[in-house]
Amino acid sequence: MQFSFFQKLERLVKKEKLKLATVAGVASVALPVLYFADPASAHFYPRCPFHLLTGLYCPACGSTRAAYHLLHGNFKSAIKLNALFVLGAPVLVLPAYRYLQQSLEKGRLEPDFKLDSRWQKAIIAIAFGFAFLRNLPFAPFTRLSPRS
Repeated sequence: MQFSFFQKLERLVKKEKLKLATVAGVASVALPVLYFADPASAHFYPRCPFHLLTGLYCPACGSTRAAYHLLHGNFKSAIKLNALFVLGAPVLVLPAYRYLQQSLEKGRLEPDFKLDSRWQKAIIAIAFGFAFLRNLPFAPFTRLSPRS
C-alpha cells in the first residue's frame, strides 16, 4: 500500500500530536503527584543512582525535593536543597513553556532554537563546578549539599 504525500503528512501530524499529548499528559500527572506527595517522605520517587553508587552528590541531587518546595512557595527550603536547580529553574521553565506553547500552535514538537556550543559548554562547566563544590567536606561548601 502506497501513501500519497497528504496521507503521509496527515500521519506525521497525528504522530506529532500524540507526542505533544503524551508530554502534556505526563506533566498533568507528574505535577499534582509532586505537589501532594512530599519526596522526603514518599518512597516511590527514584533515588539518585550516582549518589547511591559513589556517595557523592550530583548536580541534580535534591532537585525533586526542591521542586516540591517551590510548588509550595517555600523558596528558602528549596534553595537549601539545590541552589543550582532553583536559580536555574527559570532558565529551564520559561523556554520549555515557550516551546510547548509554540508546539500547540504549530501542532508539532520541534524546537525553534539551537543552543550555541558556547552556552552548552558553559552549562556543563557550571554543573560540574557545582557538583565539585557541593561535595567539598568543609564550610562554606557543605551548605551546597542537599539537606531537608
